[in-house]
Amino acid sequence: MRFDQSLQRKLLYPSIPVGFLNDVLAAAQHRGLPVEQLLLNQGLSLNQLNIAGFRVSVDQYSQVVKQLGEHTDDAFLGFLSRPVPIRAFSVFCYSVVGCRNMQEVIDQANHFYALFTDDFHWSLQEEQNELLLSIQIKPLLPLDYRFVIQSLLLMTIRLLGWLLGEDLEPREVDFTFSKNNTDENLTYLFGNKIHYGCESNSVRFDRRIGDAKLSCTRDQVSQLLKNTRHLFLVSRLKNPLSQEVRRLLLMNKSQEWLEVEEVAELLGLNKNLLWRKLKKEGTSFLEIRDHIKRDWSLTLLEDPGKTVEQVADQLRYSDVSAFRKAFKKWTGLQPVQYRREIKVDG
Repeated sequence: MRFDQSLQRKLLYPSIPVGFLNDVLAAAQHRGLPVEQLLLNQGLSLNQLNIAGFRVSVDQYSQVVKQLGEHTDDAFLGFLSRPVPIRAFSVFCYSVVGCRNMQEVIDQANHFYALFTDDFHWSLQEEQNELLLSIQIKPLLPLDYRFVIQSLLLMTIRLLGWLLGEDLEPREVDFTFSKNNTDENLTYLFGNKIHYGCESNSVRFDRRIGDAKLSCTRDQVSQLLKNTRHLFLVSRLKNPLSQEVRRLLLMNKSQEWLEVEEVAELLGLNKNLLWRKLKKEGTSFLEIRDHIKRDWSLTLLEDPGKTVEQVADQLRYSDVSAFRKAFKKWTGLQPVQYRREIKVDG
């Protein structure tokens, strides 16, 4: 297996379904903003948004969101009745200095964002031994608001976790929208107990965290704001062991893929402990290796000089039929169909 450095960097982080970009760009397209140029800036196109199984890198996603935010100066990218300035989040973080508990943070969030819009509102309430964090949204446009719902809940979970000094693990998450092919990434972001088509958008926690005392200074907020990537939808910082396994699989390129025993040895762990730790991060060794093959295959198929058989061989499949079966599972298309879509796009 041969990688150049640029390909290795591209494969180091898992790709994400193009559906996430569709969710982000829905309001901008509805409002007639220059979406096509924003995509071209990242080597993407409008047609690719509609290709089944197409995936984008974390950097492509992040840059499109960043550029759209800069173009609109709107943290919610055109979904709300009025724009909320990009800098508003930083000001809000400083405004929670002095808040003593989660309820005070939620009250401050409602007070602060009401200065810009009345399109959404948080609530925090106790239910038996659980704490229920909910977000109510008034849709303005005839669009799917899953991007706004996910962003608001995830931002709140991670900000509260940072203020508490611990990672908040939701017991359960309810979404009003239906399940789609981004579900894999939502599990990565919110945990395994996600329910769709519910009456509200909410997250359940252990009740004890509602009584936890908060202590936050302006210097601590300044430190937080130096890297806010982990507060939002796409994060490279979560699941560190999974990321390290992916890195080792890419760095140790031999004639065959490394097996779990070999990776465990490189990490100084036994195989069973590695399996348990990866399970706790919501994945497995085979899934990580499978996702590398998926992302690499999508890149290889962009090269018209390579046959499907050569791609299968480069990925170390025993035969081309096994590769075709795996590719169909990943994308819903056969390799030749996917390549045809890419060619049409070009």
